[in-house]
Amino acid sequence: MSTNFKYILCSILDFGLTWGGSAAVILYNYITPTNTAGFKLSFTAIVLLIALLLMAKAVFEKTYQEKMNSYLEQLASCDDAALKKEIQKKIENHKLQNNIYQRLVMLLPFAVLYIVTLLGINSLDALRGTVGLILISMGAGSIFNVLKKPLAEKRQIEKLNKKAGKQNEKT
Repeated sequence: MSTNFKYILCSILDFGLTWGGSAAVILYNYITPTNTAGFKLSFTAIVLLIALLLMAKAVFEKTYQEKMNSYLEQLASCDDAALKKEIQKKIENHKLQNNIYQRLVMLLPFAVLYIVTLLGINSLDALRGTVGLILISMGAGSIFNVLKKPLAEKRQIEKLNKKAGKQNEKT
């Protein structure tokens, strides 16, 4: 077997087992209806929920700050005592809403953690099997990757020798 053929074979097996095998295991677990899908859909839903909540948090905080600045500007430019009292009441109400929001945001990570652990009880066993298959596939691919490295160097030396040989023949 030539070095070039060995290198190409190891490259194909490295890529196929490292990435193709892992992708096949994941796709198999998403496509087959007989497998439990608890870890897939629930964890995905949690990740999407967290992303949505972080986005809502950013929007709410920006809106809160803009509204508070608007109230403070109105308060500073207002001369009427009754209107000032009304604006101060709005500011206090706004501060209360912000305090409730901050408490909910503080409790949110623990609520998410509780849900994740609850779902984990039911689905981590299936996830462990999937991760194990991926680990085996990627481990086999890594073996071929290690075997490929010396072949790549040998192949490069052979190419350089051929090129040097052709240049010597021309001169």
